[in-house]
Formats: sequence, structure tokens, C-alpha cells
Amino acid sequence: MALLTIALVDTPPSPRPTPDRVVWTAAMVEYPWLYLGEFTRGIGMGAKVRFLVERSTAELTLHRIRYSEGFGREPSLVAFFTEPAASPTIWQAAWRGDRLSPGIEADARLIAR
Repeated sequence: MALLTIALVDTPPSPRPTPDRVVWTAAMVEYPWLYLGEFTRGIGMGAKVRFLVERSTAELTLHRIRYSEGFGREPSLVAFFTEPAASPTIWQAAWRGDRLSPGIEADARLIAR
């Protein structure tokens, strides 16, 4: 049986550009975040998804949206955005182009203001 070895690296991962050429850095995920509020969206068959809106405590214009389906897992990332809007919203691949995304962003911005 082979053992898995994980090497710790001192250098942070390099920034990766998103399709709209905005750079999403690893630091954006690691910032401390302040919970601002939440809203829900129906996804059919009576199921609802809860969306959390949070503000970075290190970069006050930076916000993120995460979602929880209520299965006891850590909420998953949906998008990063700035409020006031200074750059394009950076969507996770699964949410980019989703028909719910514009409404989710609009509701999140209302909470972020």
C-alpha cells in the first residue's frame, strides 16, 4: 500500500485569470469574512437554497456569495463581487451563465449596501 505525501509549499499559488480576465487570487478565499445577511431561492420541487453574503475584513469593497443546500456541509462559493461595483463579478464555473445568477447578484448587492 502506497502512502500519500503532501508537501507544504512556502510560496502562494499564482493568481489565475478568469474568463473575463479578472484575477482571482488564493488570498481572496483566505481573507477573514464578516457575515452580512442571507436570502433564499427556490430551485424547484419545493427545494430552497440559502445564499450567504459576506464582506472581506481585509478588503472592505470585496464581497462573496456562498450557498448552502442544508445538508450540514460548509457553504460553497458562488461568486466574488465588489460593492460599489468597481470590477466584474467573478462567478464559480457552475454559476457562470446560470439563469439564477443575475437575481442572486442583485439580491446580494442589496444586502452588501
